[in-house]
Amino acid sequence: MKVLVERLDELSDTPYDIIRAFGKPAKSPKWLQLKPDISDKKVEAPAVEEASALGAAIIARVATGVFYSYKQAIKAAVKIKATYQPWPKIHQIYKRQHEIFKHWVKTLIAIAKSIGLY
Repeated sequence: MKVLVERLDELSDTPYDIIRAFGKPAKSPKWLQLKPDISDKKVEAPAVEEASALGAAIIARVATGVFYSYKQAIKAAVKIKATYQPWPKIHQIYKRQHEIFKHWVKTLIAIAKSIGLY
């Protein structure tokens, strides 16, 4: 997850500090707390956990004229049921582990290159 967050940070033109969780993992408080502890970003759990159904409803409301813009429809439809903040001490543990992971990846890539596998 941390690799994905780092990549999104690199690609994003707009800084963000909130991640919204949808789907089955959004039903588990343990998984929801794990995300901010790893990413060091706030995680919000919307009341509607199924993103595709929520997206379809938002599109339908705009298409039928109930709302005049997607921004307006999203504001009306997306309600947050819980917010999870990073626990600093736990985040530091994950951060150290991630640094070790990145070192291993660099080392393994160098080995793979040296034997012609990469």
